Amino acid sequence: MSPRAEHELRRRHLAALAAMVLISAVSVFTFAKGSLFGGGYEIRAVIADANQLRGGSEVRIGGIRVGEVTAIERGPDATSVVRMRIEDEGRPVGADATLTVKPRLVLEGNAYLDLSPGTPSASEMTAGATIPLARTAVTPQLDQVLGALESPTRGALHRGIAGLAAGLGSAGPDPGALAGSGTRGLRRAVKELDGALADITTTTRAFRGDGPGDLPRAVRGTGDVVAQLATDPRALADSVTNFNRVFAALADEQRALRASISGFARVLRRTPASLRAIDGALPTLTRTARALEPVLDAAPGPLRSANAVLDEVDRLSRRAELPALLDRLDPVTATLPGLERRLQSLFGYTDEVTSCLVSNVVPVLNSKLEDGKHSTGDPVWLDLLHSFTGFTSASTSFDGNGGTFRAGLAFGPALVQGVVPGLGSIAGNINQDIQGVRPAWLGYGVDPEYRPDKPCSEQKLPELNVDPAPPPRWARLRSTPGKAGRP
Repeated sequence: MSPRAEHELRRRHLAALAAMVLISAVSVFTFAKGSLFGGGYEIRAVIADANQLRGGSEVRIGGIRVGEVTAIERGPDATSVVRMRIEDEGRPVGADATLTVKPRLVLEGNAYLDLSPGTPSASEMTAGATIPLARTAVTPQLDQVLGALESPTRGALHRGIAGLAAGLGSAGPDPGALAGSGTRGLRRAVKELDGALADITTTTRAFRGDGPGDLPRAVRGTGDVVAQLATDPRALADSVTNFNRVFAALADEQRALRASISGFARVLRRTPASLRAIDGALPTLTRTARALEPVLDAAPGPLRSANAVLDEVDRLSRRAELPALLDRLDPVTATLPGLERRLQSLFGYTDEVTSCLVSNVVPVLNSKLEDGKHSTGDPVWLDLLHSFTGFTSASTSFDGNGGTFRAGLAFGPALVQGVVPGLGSIAGNINQDIQGVRPAWLGYGVDPEYRPDKPCSEQKLPELNVDPAPPPRWARLRSTPGKAGRP
């Protein structure tokens, strides 16, 4: 080969080599983004299991590739430390970023890292920083799920599903097979829930409280309760065990439980009316509570006195004082049998008196006298008590000066003459016409109905509101003006 041909061949080889280097450089800087020599933004993450990862596994944000795994190292306590390089499209990565190992599609193979870059307000992680194990997770694989479902677990799951199926029931070929099934009950529950949504909304609004800060305080109170439960794990475990026993007992009594639930449903249907009645009674209850405030303010004094009395009773009943007290009461207890016998004899005489008072005297005194427009509406005993005022004022010796006798001449148009039962013929003046007499006079020598052979409790009660008898037959006397009339 001539020197010129050899020089031309060498020149072509150099041109081809230069083209290959240029194409390679463009490809590297286009797809590797200048990180060919290990530079760029690199962070680390501690994960529990890196078996599905390898060098070059993708790092994605929202399904878009933003980096790759550069190395996998052994971490503390059987964990793994994954190094990854993040491209500019995936930045910034916040300090609160989280990472999840997720399986790729069947044809893609292995797994990839799903990176959540955190909140925008968080600061960016520095290069070389590590996402801790608490913010990383590994998606369970199918073989892990099947490995967790051992034979006892699968059997329990099978029995649970069978029990659920038996509880829900099946329609089968008979359209009425759902009549007593759990499915029918669930349908009714959904309908009841639809009707209760308004009440649930009201309840939810009530849970929010009346003012700012009510709900946080309720949450803090719930947290305090949970904290108290957590302080005694054994008591909490016993509570859960007892809760399980209660539900097991309810499950054994299905018929009684069904009846209880039906009764509870009826109670809930009647609850709104009861709640409205309670709501209407609250103002009255509030007024009553306010009226009781003075009593409650004055209650401590009587309560202290009562406590003092109880303290004295306690002292008297002590072991050292009780024998002496019994000794002092011995004369009293010794006379009690004789007193009891004498009281039995006395009660034999007083029984008839008390029976008469209860069956005859008290009912008559509690009755009312009807006298038309002049009726007072008061019981007999109160009218009798009021009449004592007139009797006292008319007494001739009330003032202690002895009796008096007053005489006068009767004359004028109001002069009357008549017969008064028991007194005979009299004459005098009247201020107004007498309309009737109650009770009616039975006549001379006629006594009211009375049975001397029967006790007082069996006597007939008097009729106080019988029709009035006609007025007496007054004979008006004639008189001459200026002259005294005479009967």
